[in-house]
Amino acid sequence: MSWHQKYLETLAEGVQYLWNTGHFADATILVGNKRFRCHRAVLAAMSPHFDVTFNTGMRDNPDGVLTLLNIDVTTFDSILSFMYTGKDVVCAENAESLLRAATTLQIRGMITRCEEYLMDNLCQDNSISMWKLGRTHGCEELEERAWPLILDNFVTLSQTEDFCVELEVEELATIIKSDHLVVPNEELVCEAVFKWLAYDPDNRNMHLASLIEHLRLPLVSPEYLLNISQQRGLLKEDIVCRVMLEEAKRYHMLPARRQEFTSKRASFRNSFDLEEVLVVLTGGSTQAKPTDVICFSFRQNKWFTLAPLPYDPGVEFAACTYANNIYLSGGSRKWPKLFKYNSESNDWRECEQMAQGRSRHGMIAVRDSIYVIGGYNRNLPAGSKVLSSIERYNINTGKWAQSGDLPVPAEMISAAVLGEKIFIFGGAQRNNRNSPAIQCYDTRIGQSTHFADLPFACRLTRTVVCDGHIFVITTDGDVIEFSEEVGCRTIGKIENFGRVHFGAVQYRGEVILIGGKRRNDAECDTMLSFDPLRAGAETLPDKLPFPNVIDACVKTVINRYHLRQEYMKPNKQVKE
Repeated sequence: MSWHQKYLETLAEGVQYLWNTGHFADATILVGNKRFRCHRAVLAAMSPHFDVTFNTGMRDNPDGVLTLLNIDVTTFDSILSFMYTGKDVVCAENAESLLRAATTLQIRGMITRCEEYLMDNLCQDNSISMWKLGRTHGCEELEERAWPLILDNFVTLSQTEDFCVELEVEELATIIKSDHLVVPNEELVCEAVFKWLAYDPDNRNMHLASLIEHLRLPLVSPEYLLNISQQRGLLKEDIVCRVMLEEAKRYHMLPARRQEFTSKRASFRNSFDLEEVLVVLTGGSTQAKPTDVICFSFRQNKWFTLAPLPYDPGVEFAACTYANNIYLSGGSRKWPKLFKYNSESNDWRECEQMAQGRSRHGMIAVRDSIYVIGGYNRNLPAGSKVLSSIERYNINTGKWAQSGDLPVPAEMISAAVLGEKIFIFGGAQRNNRNSPAIQCYDTRIGQSTHFADLPFACRLTRTVVCDGHIFVITTDGDVIEFSEEVGCRTIGKIENFGRVHFGAVQYRGEVILIGGKRRNDAECDTMLSFDPLRAGAETLPDKLPFPNVIDACVKTVINRYHLRQEYMKPNKQVKE
């Protein structure tokens, strides 16, 4: 035994001797109807709470007796035993009561020992109570260890009485909004919430609105959504609940707009087989095969390879999504082609060809149709190569039809949808001049108008829709917000942007910008995020696997089964 160990042993024996004999005791602690004679120095050394109390001169206790409330005699007796002797007094019967008392009295050593004991005995059955205990008493490690047990066993725990009895509304909200909640479907989360409300309806029904904001109703089945809409009267009565129901109904009824939903309620949990991905069609890349299709998993922060295109589309093609499927049209090599990517089977199939082949065009899905708008056809006579035609592909019949014409023929445009109207932004006209025109094609009546003008003429813009507003990103980094009622306003500028042929998608309410070519012809591999609410941009840590121009990129949802092959950059550049 070292001299220091001998010193500590002697000190401990001396302190225990003082406790056993009561010699020099100078404080009386009243717990319940029992008085404990103690030593201020010992208590103050072990507890900041007692240190402060004794240092104030106990002004609130003129008789010199300190009364402790909300602590029972047995618990305090164990606390004194720990403080004076260092003995391990924690057991199954007293661990929780000792932790509560030790937290009140700020006895750090006992808090640590109680937390260790509770963590050693943590299990699925007590995970809710231990998580609450850790949160309440600042035991971060206990809270962190109990948390995944709750998430992983949510379905089982939601059937227990503890789930209904122990959880407060804020705690339930914290659980159900987690991306890491493990459930086979969202219906079970809804049922758990409805069960919790029904346990004490008089006091809990008022919390429905605050809980439904965290239920991912867009992801439940249409049948379940219809059932709860009809059978649960509370959902109809509360205005917030009605808004949530309407959002979910729009998600199911508008598959053409599904990828534009910004709400986290439309985001898949990490336990689901489906993942949100950003799909890049490489086209004329010199660093990958022109048929390669790669995607970035937002959940895994990795790039994967999907089924390749069945042909080389060249460059300047267009793509859009309908539900979770991708449609690709045109391009410099396959002017009239249309291909569909099935996200469930991870394969491509050829659809009926367009009547008029094109590249540099706009492409958008509305209702049950795909529209291709304007563009360029090099095979036409001089002066008419820039197109005004709008063609419509009916997804249900698989047939094309001429649908209308733009007032101003344009190529290198971008397009987006509000309601059932397609808005077409800028582009290059037949004289090769940039156009400031915002053209509107109303799909209900099949007519186009020159709706308004952008603040300046521009081409090669990209558009993203967030919460009913269109955001137009120019090659100089200007971000223009457009709505049908207000028109245009410039809301921000992305500094040092200056690039063409970049990609843009919406992800959880932010605009993700990717790749492109700078004015010095240097291709980019960066990914940026622009937040429309604060009108600010930041560079993301993730990048394209290689610098590249982006002819087409979309956000969609893929079964993780198809995300098995991580993208590996070829050792040598490939050019076909």
